[in-house]
Amino acid sequence: MKKIIKYKIVAIILLTFSVKNSIYGQSTPKGTSLGANIVTLSPEWTAAEINSINASRALAYPNIIKLENPTVTYNCHNYAWVKSAGGSTFWLNPPGNAAFWNDNSYYQTSSTNLPNLRVSYQGDHTAVTTSTPGICKSKWGTTGVYQHATLDVPAVYLPNNPKTYYTCNYAPLLTTTTLDNSSNSSINNGGTTAVLTNFGSHNMNFNVLFSGNLYYPSFTFNALDPGVNITGQSSSLVNFNFSSTPARYNVNMTNSCGSSTSTIILYKNGARMSVYPNPATEEATVELLKIENSTELIPAMDDKSTDVKINELKLFDSNNNLKRSYLLINDDSNKGSIKFDKDLKGVYYLKAFFSDGTTQVKRIQIGKL
Repeated sequence: MKKIIKYKIVAIILLTFSVKNSIYGQSTPKGTSLGANIVTLSPEWTAAEINSINASRALAYPNIIKLENPTVTYNCHNYAWVKSAGGSTFWLNPPGNAAFWNDNSYYQTSSTNLPNLRVSYQGDHTAVTTSTPGICKSKWGTTGVYQHATLDVPAVYLPNNPKTYYTCNYAPLLTTTTLDNSSNSSINNGGTTAVLTNFGSHNMNFNVLFSGNLYYPSFTFNALDPGVNITGQSSSLVNFNFSSTPARYNVNMTNSCGSSTSTIILYKNGARMSVYPNPATEEATVELLKIENSTELIPAMDDKSTDVKINELKLFDSNNNLKRSYLLINDDSNKGSIKFDKDLKGVYYLKAFFSDGTTQVKRIQIGKL
């Protein structure tokens, strides 16, 4: 009887908490502010009250496992959407929880047995699924955080038992790179990022979408070619030595939602091959140009374009079948013409073999598709 009376006293204290506005500058992974829905509850539970709540919960729900003690500093919505993903604690009132799916940081899924899903109960409650199907973790109001069966929750959370499951949609995405701490060398990413520089030691920093403290990814880097050697890293900054082409390395990023990989291709300052017109009809011009005359980031073969010659050209179809080989006679302008067979039509790939042993491939269209 004492336990029941004591818990009633605790419940009365819960109803007399004061609420005041507090802007914490928190947001969803995709940038929607939560500030208008964040409040502070006080006072905090005493040690005696915590012990009483723990005993009452254990008696009423014998199959749950207490993971954290009762506290008024955060609630179920904060625990599910923010704290469990590594964020700070605060009390998040509705409709702050809806912001996470309204801006597509999370989207509804028919899956129910995967880990790390968010379960939205009709009775203003959110839980997180675990690696065990049918088992969730959630914070129950101002009481504790519990591991429990999906339906083993207070009845107020389950009017008519409807639930909606959400999965996250904010794996890190690389947006720009900065070479050697120069703001002028930031390059937009397109899945694979081309970087133009000289041989030697360099550093590169990476900017990512969803880069707040909660969603900032961990980085790892791995070389794909012998032309680049990863010499060290500090968070999103990588140090490397670039000694020959080809030279590629991967940027691997992981946050609380998922992982992604972008490939960096290092190209050496110098000359490049231009093919025009493109689309072509029966004939095209192949020319070596200095990189500063081009807006395209391409692989270059030497610091001085006049030192580079095209030894041979080969034309391949989209299935990598060789269609024809050409010998290009280089004059002082590093320019020459090639003719295509009349039966060629569609997308082809022209591969140049340069005098320094490197190659370059250009995609060309012959005739009208």
